[in-house]
Amino acid sequence: MIRNIGPADRTVRLLLAVVGLVMLVTGSVSGVWFTVVTIVTALLVITALVRTCPVYIPLGLSTDKVTKES
Repeated sequence: MIRNIGPADRTVRLLLAVVGLVMLVTGSVSGVWFTVVTIVTALLVITALVRTCPVYIPLGLSTDKVTKES
């Protein structure tokens, strides 16, 4: 898989995932929003760990300097 997430992008995704997790644990969201926040949080964590964003691929985007230079 192509790495297209750089360190700054990865950090922002993980920080947003922490915010989402806090919202879920504290009960700040409920109903449909609970499901939405859960899915978005899971996607943020997965893409940060794998360092690949499927949305970036068709758009030709990359925040990873190594991929840009290659």
